[in-house]
Amino acid sequence: FPVTISLMQWDSLRESLRLFGHAIRRRAFAGDGRNMGYLKGLFFFRKGFIAHVRHPSGEDDLFVHVAATRVNVGICLDAPAFMHISEVKSFGWFWKRKLKYVGNRRFYDSGDRSVLSFWGWLPWLVFLTGTAGVWVTLHEPLFMWSVVAAMAGTLLLRWTLLSVAMRRFQIPVFFLLVPVLELIYLLLSAAWTIRASAGRPVDA
Repeated sequence: FPVTISLMQWDSLRESLRLFGHAIRRRAFAGDGRNMGYLKGLFFFRKGFIAHVRHPSGEDDLFVHVAATRVNVGICLDAPAFMHISEVKSFGWFWKRKLKYVGNRRFYDSGDRSVLSFWGWLPWLVFLTGTAGVWVTLHEPLFMWSVVAAMAGTLLLRWTLLSVAMRRFQIPVFFLLVPVLELIYLLLSAAWTIRASAGRPVDA
């Protein structure tokens, strides 16, 4: 379904930006096996995936988590380095994959788990703060519309920057579809974050 494909592409964009951002800040905590490489010597020095072989998935994430340092991680933003997957997956496959992904967070350090939980709940905090601001200033139209304008401007800037990133990563998603994907992804992220915070295991 087109919506499912667009949602998967949106998820890949969001996760890539998050991973790139942490790598640039020298705090890499995970990686995507589809767009990741590491030296053979480092792989064998860390004994490969042997420490994570019993986990249902996400061994590449956990390998990066234990092998990455502040000086041995870099990123490549050149288009030829991007990997494109043409195989179409179902929403059920995508849902299960994300549950497995967030389920691996319980193996991260407490600091990384806190950061991921913060980013998961941040959109809701911003939304609730803005809604509370509108409600408090309801009897002051000038302040109320100032809050509404600030929220609208922030969202527009965010969606514009994400659209620029989509063009850079060659993701064919229409700009008008961005708010819809943002809303759907916000709801799904809440479900994934709650699942991760509960520490419930995910079956293979």
